[in-house]
This record gives sequence, C-alpha cells and structure tokens, in this order.
Amino acid sequence: MFAALAGKAGLRFKLASSDPEGRPTDGILRRKTERTNFYTNDAVKSTATGGSDAWDTRQYLNVWVCNMPSNLQGYSSFPGGPASKDGIVIRYDVFGTRGTLSAPFDKGRTLTHEVGHWLGLRHLWGDRQCGDDDVHDTPRQRSGNRGIPQFPRINTGCENGPDGDMFMNFMDFSDDAALLMFTRGQVDAMRGQFLPGGQRTSLLKSKGLEKPWNLSPASATQSSDPQTLKVYPNPAMHSIRVSGGDSPLLKTTPFAVSDVSGRILLDGRMEDPSNPIDVSRLPAGAYLLRVGGSTFRFMKGR
Repeated sequence: MFAALAGKAGLRFKLASSDPEGRPTDGILRRKTERTNFYTNDAVKSTATGGSDAWDTRQYLNVWVCNMPSNLQGYSSFPGGPASKDGIVIRYDVFGTRGTLSAPFDKGRTLTHEVGHWLGLRHLWGDRQCGDDDVHDTPRQRSGNRGIPQFPRINTGCENGPDGDMFMNFMDFSDDAALLMFTRGQVDAMRGQFLPGGQRTSLLKSKGLEKPWNLSPASATQSSDPQTLKVYPNPAMHSIRVSGGDSPLLKTTPFAVSDVSGRILLDGRMEDPSNPIDVSRLPAGAYLLRVGGSTFRFMKGR
C-alpha cells in the first residue's frame, strides 16, 4: 500500500487583492472572445490572439479558464519557461468543484494536477513507456491510467510489483474520485521551488496579496468585456448604476464598494446591471466600485 508514502504539501493559493498596477481586484478577469476553442499553442495567453495577457509571473500564478476540445482538459508550463507563457490553461468544465462540471472530473483534481506541473512535477511514467518521473518514491509504470483502477494495478514488464501503479497519485490520469495524494518526494520537489534560488521563490512575497496602493480608476481594457462600462450618477445621492458593456456578461458578476483605503463596505452580485446599488447609508465622500474586473471612483453626496 502507498499510504505510508503520502506527503502533505501545505501549499495554499489565494486570489489576488491587488493587480499588477496596484489597483483593487479579486484576481478574476473576464474576457469576451470570438474564438470557440483554444488549444495548446498558448493563444489564450495573449490578448492579440483572443485571450488575455499574463500578469507578472514573478508575483502571480496565472490560470486561464477557457473552452478547449473535449480531448484536452488542460496543460501547464514548467518552471523556468518564458514569462509571457508561464501559467496554467484549463477547460472551463473541469475547473473547480461547482457550476458546469460533471463526473468524472468534478472534484478540482485537474487543477491540482496542473499545479503539480507548474511546480516541476512530471507524469509518473515520465511521458515514456515504463519511464520515470525522477522522484525517488514513485514507482515506474507503463503509462497513464484512466477511470478508477482496482488495486493493485500491476504493469508486467515495468517491475512495479507488488503494489503496482500509483494510480491514486495526482500526477496520474485517473478519475477525480481516485486521486488523493502526492508522495513525500513529490512534496519536497514542489516545496523546493519556493526555497532560495527556486523558480517560484518570489511568489512568497507577492505584491498581489498586498493592500491596493493605486486607487485611480482602472483602464477600459480591464472591464469585463471590451466595451467601456460607466457608473452613474456621479456624484450619487441614493444609488449608483452600471451601464455599457455586455449586460448578459455582467449578470451575476460580483461587485464591491470600498472606501479609498480599500476597506469593503458593500458587496454582492449584479443580478441585473439596470438595478441600482443602494449607497444611501454611506457617509458623504469618495468611494470605489469594483465590478467586472474594473474599478471606478465615485462621490457620494450629502
């Protein structure tokens, strides 16, 4: 059995609170594109090719969620690659644990697998028959597994008995329900990326987790779609509204109203952009509205 080999990575990721220009953000950008599918050619990583440019990869882990062909679930860069291409691409219907997902890839394991690659892990079989991933405590195996294999899954000719394939490892291709572990060796390899001299060390002091320091309005390119959004009236007395852009795209988009120090005072979701946001209880002064990836300054009158 492999239970004694299981390690605990202790790695946690958070959504950014500041964008690369220091503006308030939730770390989520929504882009409208004319493309129906993205592939493994990195087109999704560039605004010029219908995707979205990467944020500073010394400060952020970029994850692009998009539509991909059914035979592709996602892919990741490895440490040390070009900064403009660094990050993870994942198909929208295998991302997360709720929404449009369906079994057998509905427990978020695809992103766990790709984060493993982003931190330098290879597939258990080293992408060659009976290959090696260069981690000392993972067994050799012929290739990736599918579904939920029965233990032990022995591959004759790969000398991996008596326990066989480690098909429950996050770096295999088994169904989400079967995946549950990294080994201690894999954990050491991933955590090593954050040690001095490691490729991911700078993320430990990411400015993306700092309090926003730039409270000027965001540019139109940060909107939830290519059209400019507007907030009115400004100054406001009782309520504010959002207009412009693609109204269906804005529906259910989170919004937050904060003071100029970044302290959130109101939040919710845009059930309909034509519905007002009640600001009547706010004292007179300057405020920020964050919606659809953009931040707008408005004044509240007396």
